[in-house]
Amino acid sequence: MKYIISFFILIGISLSVNSQSLFTLKYGVAFPMGKTRSDLISKTSWRNYGFEGRYFMTGNVAVGGSFDWQVFYEETPAQVYNDGTLNVHGKTYRYINAYPILVTGHYYLKDYFSPGPYFGLGVGPAKIDQRTEMGLFSATDNYWHFGLAPEIGFHYPYSPSFGLELKVRYFYALKTSSADSYSWLGLGIGLNFF
Repeated sequence: MKYIISFFILIGISLSVNSQSLFTLKYGVAFPMGKTRSDLISKTSWRNYGFEGRYFMTGNVAVGGSFDWQVFYEETPAQVYNDGTLNVHGKTYRYINAYPILVTGHYYLKDYFSPGPYFGLGVGPAKIDQRTEMGLFSATDNYWHFGLAPEIGFHYPYSPSFGLELKVRYFYALKTSSADSYSWLGLGIGLNFF
């Protein structure tokens, strides 16, 4: 994982040297949706960090990549769990750590040096680690999923080398043969470096 992060940082730095590119550091809040909310964790997450690089093919169209680290956590009240052969009583602590690695495309309604809205789509793999703990016991599932992430945002170039962006992104990790699908809606703010 550290090699993937290093790779994206190097790409971001190399892109930011070019005047037709930007590098974004971002922070966000996420709301679990679908089976993630109903079956696993229903609490809002305040733990989302990431970075993104974009290269502008034209003044309105950009391609690039992004990496995020999304963490969900919830503590459930003590209750009895039955797996068919054993009854266990206690609190559970549920965690999801998701690492989407996406290839992205964005369309800006105005050129990237003007404030305005944009639309985007990210596709690619996502490693999702799910862990449930109860007392001394824990159950862990680690799977790779294929993910889709449409987004809409607004960017504001504050100066020729710095800007801000606000975005709403829906992330959906498709079901695999061994794991259910995951989904959440994220709100984010980013610092753009041109």
